Amino acid sequence: MTRREFEEDVTTWSELMCFVSDNSLYNYAEEIYHSDDFESIIIEDIQEATCLDDVRRILNDAPDGCDYYTREYYGWVGLSDGDGYFTDLKEDILRDFDIASDIWDEEEPEEEFEEIIEPPLEPEAISLDEVIEDSSAIWNAFTPPVIDIQEPTPVHPPFFSDEVIDKVFEEYVEQELRESKELLDFLSA
Repeated sequence: MTRREFEEDVTTWSELMCFVSDNSLYNYAEEIYHSDDFESIIIEDIQEATCLDDVRRILNDAPDGCDYYTREYYGWVGLSDGDGYFTDLKEDILRDFDIASDIWDEEEPEEEFEEIIEPPLEPEAISLDEVIEDSSAIWNAFTPPVIDIQEPTPVHPPFFSDEVIDKVFEEYVEQELRESKELLDFLSA
């Protein structure tokens, strides 16, 4: 890939992460997680939670609706195409690749095309009826259509379904009950 192709064609997180993967540049994306990995990390965090309030905090603080996420000191951040994280990572790669000049493919010379100059067209004689007909067609083309306004639909479904939250909560409660029973058995022995 040439430098120009990278600058012009890599415009989304998916494309940038494919570039990172294709060129084994994993050190640039150590703290960036795909949504599948992010979900697994959130579930691990929930399983490690020590109380119900921790589970609620984890679920409430988890962003949703993005393909990629990163963890900052204050929590998780959803990454969008063209955001500051994207721009910074792309600029870091450009800067480092420019230093190692043998990384980019050679730019292909642009082909020069001969400009074809056509002779001007002779004006045609048109009748008044043709002018009126053309005007009404143009008027109809620029008249806005009637739009039926409906309620907006949500763009993104919730990150965790009620079934997942219920399952995690049940597992948490069962674990707490088991631990409480073990403690009571120990104390009564």
